[in-house]
Amino acid sequence: MAPTVDEELKLRLYSGSLAQLGPADRFLKILVDIPFAFKRLEVLLFMGTLQEDYLTIKDSFKTLEAACEELKSSRLFLKLLEAVLKTGNRMNSGTYRGGAQAFKLDTLLKLADVKGTDGKTTLLHFVVQEIIRSEGIRAVRVARESRSFSSV
Repeated sequence: MAPTVDEELKLRLYSGSLAQLGPADRFLKILVDIPFAFKRLEVLLFMGTLQEDYLTIKDSFKTLEAACEELKSSRLFLKLLEAVLKTGNRMNSGTYRGGAQAFKLDTLLKLADVKGTDGKTTLLHFVVQEIIRSEGIRAVRVARESRSFSSV
């Protein structure tokens, strides 16, 4: 751990006997006289952890990439995005923002902040309920179609 700028300055300006200093201060007094000693130590520490940090970050990016691929191919996630866009357009109907064809992804974070008149229900609840309702209708339709095909 490197000394603060103030501590380093005091050590540099110290002109007394090294014997009067404690072991830690004596060690630091010797180190401050070495050009860029603390920067060199920082670099050594960085080099020591670089490989491990690289592998951790690489794994994190692999996980992120897999999650993105999963989201891109998820029909329900696309339904969520579509429902959010439709809901936003309904809420903004009659304004210049009412006919939006897209929205920023950070809007998804705000869905839980928009409350209904009861103070409990959020826009996120509403959007999810709409998806469940529409997907329920779709599931019933698919089940009926599969029964009609199986009877043929």
